[in-house]
Amino acid sequence: MGTHRILVVGEHADERRLLEEALAGHVVESRASADDAMTAIAQHAYDALFVSRSSTDESLESWVARVRDLHAALPIVVIDDADAAPTGRGVALVAVLARPVGPTQVHAAVEAVRHALRSGHEVAFLRDYAFESRDVLVGDSPAAHALERAIAEAATHRRPVLLHGEPGTGKRTAALRLHRTSARAAQPFVVVDCGASPEGMLTRELFGGPGRHCGETAGRVGLADGGTLLLDRVDLMPLGCQARLAALLADGAYERGDGVRTAVDVRIVATTVRDLHRAAESGAVRRDVLERLGTTVIGLAPLAERVEDIPFLVEHFIDALGPRSTVRAFGPEAMERLSAYEWPGNVRELEILVQRLGVLDFGEEIMPEHLPPEISGQHGSGDPYSALVGMSIHDIEREMILKTLDETGHNKTAAAKVLGLTARTLHNKLRLYREQGIIAQDDYRPLRRDVGHPHGARPTETHSERV
Repeated sequence: MGTHRILVVGEHADERRLLEEALAGHVVESRASADDAMTAIAQHAYDALFVSRSSTDESLESWVARVRDLHAALPIVVIDDADAAPTGRGVALVAVLARPVGPTQVHAAVEAVRHALRSGHEVAFLRDYAFESRDVLVGDSPAAHALERAIAEAATHRRPVLLHGEPGTGKRTAALRLHRTSARAAQPFVVVDCGASPEGMLTRELFGGPGRHCGETAGRVGLADGGTLLLDRVDLMPLGCQARLAALLADGAYERGDGVRTAVDVRIVATTVRDLHRAAESGAVRRDVLERLGTTVIGLAPLAERVEDIPFLVEHFIDALGPRSTVRAFGPEAMERLSAYEWPGNVRELEILVQRLGVLDFGEEIMPEHLPPEISGQHGSGDPYSALVGMSIHDIEREMILKTLDETGHNKTAAAKVLGLTARTLHNKLRLYREQGIIAQDDYRPLRRDVGHPHGARPTETHSERV
């Protein structure tokens, strides 16, 4: 659709360069800080904004609200850590890209931006729905085939669909697959987390109402007109919102925030981890909502009931890692350990495991000793904590961070993922280490490791000559 003027905002120069390369053909400007970006937005007109969540010291919601004061309809794409808390609830975003960001993700985000510019409104494609690598239909088990058939059948009609399953089984991914295989695939796929906001905020988010920063908001129901509205965790929706949802399900119309009753063509898909019949008996879910959502129910089996799919899923997740990982396969013994594990976190837990092993330098084949103890069964015979005696908590934390950076080839995004930290938290800790003279000012490799360590300096190969 032609060339766009795009502003890229992020504290990581390598990430900005990657985005600039992926956005070749557009007019791209970049800023290292959110404050500089805000100045640029006030002075120039942009078609889209790509921003790293960790580039601003304030909350994403607050910063986006200030952007909206300058440009109410600017399509915004956020770059965030894959294991971070969900981004952008209550904020209209075109996309959320999970690190490490690749060209395919960026190109998909540009298409979402183009759709937003064409339609005049923004569509919520949050991280877990639009760009994740998890595909619950991968596999050859009876459960995988049954799910594929159920989604294919549901894609042929417009009736509401209820997706039920344990956490991590892939309900939201199944919802996106349903949308993409239906006649509505080219229309908006709008997501609302029903458990993320109190009743008043959720009602305004769904049905529209006065906004704090940019006047009347359209509401997600209106944005989804012609497409699919995903009501995630519908069992947590407040009863007041459920009454309005029941009316929408009954006659395909809703009352907007300005009091105007509006007809919409929206396919409702909902997810739940609870038995809605029991929830209705307890009064948590309205009977009329249950009856209308329950016309088509699709269950997603836990991974423990489809263990024959684990090799297919592992291969799928390894392929998704791409060239950034040396891992090419799991050895036979390691695969046996995966099949014997109970997987309380289901497909999501398996995906995270493959991602973590993929960023560590274990070679091309994963062996049992590379797996976590709860999966490998190898808990060791010695005391793993004896070497830590004499070190403070801060020293232990620093050693763990620097060691993880070594293991990940000094990839801060990968290290943050392994450590369970956000990129911003890791950035702040490394800045502190620079101020303390522990790592170089222009890098994050160690200058010295003797501070606080009970055994003095480490071997010379970890000292400053490696910087």
